[in-house]
Amino acid sequence: MDLKEIISYAGQPVKTKQDFFLRLTALNLLNSLVKQKEYKEVVNYGNIKPKVFYLIKNLASKNQLELCDELCIKPSEDCAYIRCYGLQFGFHNINAKALEEEYPNLVNEKGVWDGVRLQPIAKELYEMAKETAAQNLSEEAIKERIKKIINLNYGI
Repeated sequence: MDLKEIISYAGQPVKTKQDFFLRLTALNLLNSLVKQKEYKEVVNYGNIKPKVFYLIKNLASKNQLELCDELCIKPSEDCAYIRCYGLQFGFHNINAKALEEEYPNLVNEKGVWDGVRLQPIAKELYEMAKETAAQNLSEEAIKERIKKIINLNYGI
């Protein structure tokens, strides 16, 4: 696993929904690695949380919200839920209050987590996102691949 590549994808500008999905999966993977002993020295939340904050800020300021199936900020929990290709990513401790001040239209305190833990399957999702971006697969094909990963790991 190439950590520099993952960090690079986690911070890249997004132009397409596939770019966006790849960035979300890279951020999710970093979020899972930061909790693992062997990565604690090289990955920290300071490398991840600001990238999520600026991703949301850029989507809103550059009128790219259509790349999301859903995006909601919950300032009361300092989190954001971002859905892409039907898959919901949750990120906590992202300075949601600052986002709320600038983009009140993104606030939805009724937003609910789907309950699917993505960090245990973060590497699989990231690898799949890289493949689908390289192959320029359709939205339906990407959703099918996501379903297979979820079914294999959770039997959902």
